Amino acid sequence: MEREDVLHTVSLTLSDGGRAAYCPDVQLPLSWQSYESLTDLRAAATAMLGRRLERDGRPLWEVTILQYQDTSGTLVRYARCLLDHLISDGISLRLLEDELTGALQPVSASERGSYRDWVTEQSEKFPRSDSRPVTPARQFW
Repeated sequence: MEREDVLHTVSLTLSDGGRAAYCPDVQLPLSWQSYESLTDLRAAATAMLGRRLERDGRPLWEVTILQYQDTSGTLVRYARCLLDHLISDGISLRLLEDELTGALQPVSASERGSYRDWVTEQSEKFPRSDSRPVTPARQFW
C-alpha cells in the first residue's frame, strides 16, 4: 500500500478542472464476513455485484475476506476487492492480480529439491575444516 500512491486517494472529481484529495495515513480497508456454506457465500458475493463506494473521505477501494467451512471442516477464504474506477483500470487490475497471486505460482522443476540436496550444495560451497569433532549429525550429513 505504501508504494501505490493512488491507494491513498480519498476523493476525486473531474469537474471544474479536476481535484484529488489524498490521505497520507490510509489504514487497510479490510473486513471479514463468514458464511455457513459456499452457496451462502456465492449468494452474498452475487448481491455485492454493482455495489459502489461512497465518496465520503474513505479510501476509494476496499478488501473483504469472505470465508466458510467446507464439509471437511477446512476454512476456505476468498478475497473480494472493490476499487473505484477512478483509481483503477484494466492494466492496474491485472498488475494487482499478479501481485496477489504471485506466491501461488507452482515451483519450477529447477527450484525443487530436497533438504539433503541443499545441505550437500552448501557443504560444497562452504567447506568446513576437518578439525571440528565428528558428531552423529555431521556424520549423517
